[in-house]
Amino acid sequence: MRQYDVIIAGGGAAGLFCALRLADLGAGNVLLLERNERLGKKLSATGNGQGNVTNVHMSAEHYFSRAGAPQLAAVLGKFDEKDLSEYFRSLGGCLVADERGRMYPASRQASSVTDLFRFALESGGTEVRLGEGVLETRRSGAGFAVRTAQGTYAARALVLACGGKASPHFGSDGNGYMLAKGFGHSVTELSPALVQLKTERECIKGLKGMRICCGAQLIRGGKELYACRGDVIFTDYGVSGNAIFKISSCVSGVEGCTLSLSFLPDIAEEDIARDIQKKLALGYPSGELLSGTLHNQVGRAIIKRGGSDVKNIVR
Repeated sequence: MRQYDVIIAGGGAAGLFCALRLADLGAGNVLLLERNERLGKKLSATGNGQGNVTNVHMSAEHYFSRAGAPQLAAVLGKFDEKDLSEYFRSLGGCLVADERGRMYPASRQASSVTDLFRFALESGGTEVRLGEGVLETRRSGAGFAVRTAQGTYAARALVLACGGKASPHFGSDGNGYMLAKGFGHSVTELSPALVQLKTERECIKGLKGMRICCGAQLIRGGKELYACRGDVIFTDYGVSGNAIFKISSCVSGVEGCTLSLSFLPDIAEEDIARDIQKKLALGYPSGELLSGTLHNQVGRAIIKRGGSDVKNIVR
């Protein structure tokens, strides 16, 4: 059983960053185990493939945790978004912020972040084993033993960086929670958050891949449960995007919800209705009544759902 100073379980964003920081600190013999055949698989898809890695306005009040704001502030105070930006620059990369404070690699490719980590890791001496997922962890003497399908390894320290449960196709299937429980840690009840939503499919046909900035409202029994504004991305199965991620945590365990999207939140309904009436008077085909107002495909989808009634189209 080969001995290491540190074993890191997981080669995603946290595992890669941990390995690099350990190398900076001269931690010695480090082994990183990744169940996928390549590092940073989920990281390379973050931010809709553009790599939204942090935010200019990162602070404790923007997080939801049972730990409480003071504890979160203490953690964030040790390494904030400015420290992260400087670290990226030290690796040869550059982060830039958009109008909402979201920080991306200047390339706008999430894979650029993974490449920076991977290249730095290769020159840092960390041993990386791909396609080798952790099956079991346990205490062994003064350290830890880690078993995979390929063998068992020992280390003085163990880092669990296995991700959550939201992306099984990327390897984040909740295995890390099981490993943590094995050491006596408690795991709070899990519920979906920051995830996509499945919706009726008929009304969104033809919209796959489209990103629209709009208002989003979650309604149940005529009452608003949550509302926000941001990007909505249409998919084969429903909707995604940062506005949907914000709303998703309110959907878990709640039946009979309706998602309402406002594509023109800054324009009064009566103004939209007036413009449609003008187009009707000019003889516009019904499918083009929102032409020049919304993206044509979105406009046609709304008209198809609302029918010929102007009030239904506007609402």
